[in-house]
Amino acid sequence: MVELSDDHECKQYVLSRKIPEKFHSDLFYAENFAEFVSRFDEDKKVGEEPRLIIPLRDAKSRLIGFQGRAIYPSEVKYITIKFNQDQQYLAYGMNTVNLEQTVYVLEGPIDAMFLPNSVAILGMNHELDPSVTDPVFVLDNEPRNREVLKQYDKLIEENRKVCIWTDGIKEKDVNDMVLSGKTPREIISIIDNNTYSGMSAKLRFTKWKKL
Repeated sequence: MVELSDDHECKQYVLSRKIPEKFHSDLFYAENFAEFVSRFDEDKKVGEEPRLIIPLRDAKSRLIGFQGRAIYPSEVKYITIKFNQDQQYLAYGMNTVNLEQTVYVLEGPIDAMFLPNSVAILGMNHELDPSVTDPVFVLDNEPRNREVLKQYDKLIEENRKVCIWTDGIKEKDVNDMVLSGKTPREIISIIDNNTYSGMSAKLRFTKWKKL
């Protein structure tokens, strides 16, 4: 990404999302995503559109896959490729988090780039590596999204700690909050003040999903 000019379409996308500069050297561009994917999986059928490439590494910094993020409107925003089909846990950020502290678990890699000690499990249908012993799950702020509600139900039943957004938050996700002017410190404070588990999570969730 650092080699692209500032007026390049992919660089423009990265800048428009205000992705912190420290991550730019670990982001890449594929002009033809299908051709790029074929280098790793000849059988995988994907479109030929340009995409932002986000590498995925395990806790030992070994490259285990990547995610292609559409930079133009697309029915499929994210496409995830893993190198080993037997790889059980696939997440972004496992190589940088401190597992001895609370880990914020988000849905998308770009959101995780803004918050300290966070990972993204590439959509809530993926399992979290059990080495993360103190996670706080931070789902998108979409009380009308059936899939999001389903994931909240699942996490609460598992007695997980979840962030249930306050009524005053209108943005859909962390990146949108940053774009609206909130700082990472402010967002962490909001998350910490709205993290629930057990019965308190059930009560708060019941109220939130009626918004």
